Amino acid sequence: AVEMFCKIQQLHLTMIFSIAKIIHLGILRIIIFNKMAKEILIDFFNCDTLVIDNLEALKKITKLIVEEINSKIVEETWHVFQPVGITYVAVIAKSHVTIHTWPEKKAAAVDIFSCEDSIPDNFIERIQSEFHAESHKKQIVIRNI
Repeated sequence: AVEMFCKIQQLHLTMIFSIAKIIHLGILRIIIFNKMAKEILIDFFNCDTLVIDNLEALKKITKLIVEEINSKIVEETWHVFQPVGITYVAVIAKSHVTIHTWPEKKAAAVDIFSCEDSIPDNFIERIQSEFHAESHKKQIVIRNI
């Protein structure tokens, strides 16, 4: 009886692990096959305030980003804050690019959102150079919508 009980317990554990494995694989399959978008969030620190508080400079940097991700600007808008700071939004063929600046903190935040999950991120050092920033922090978010 004890031996039979142990075999049943072992069978139950085997079934539980098999179900857990199937669920795990199912979740992985959802993550791998349902990627709809990629978002790259980059914070730049110790930027040149003359660059990040200059609308024309931000437009130039946005055009550089849009070229790098092989898209085009469909529409753009911005708001210049007083006394300093700019929010710039470019609606692009793939989704959007935003730049928010805080000259008083020498900081800028860039958000690149694409409906494709294959957008590159190898141009970030070039953007850092354009901002004359000392450093940056990057996050990548895959949207599984």
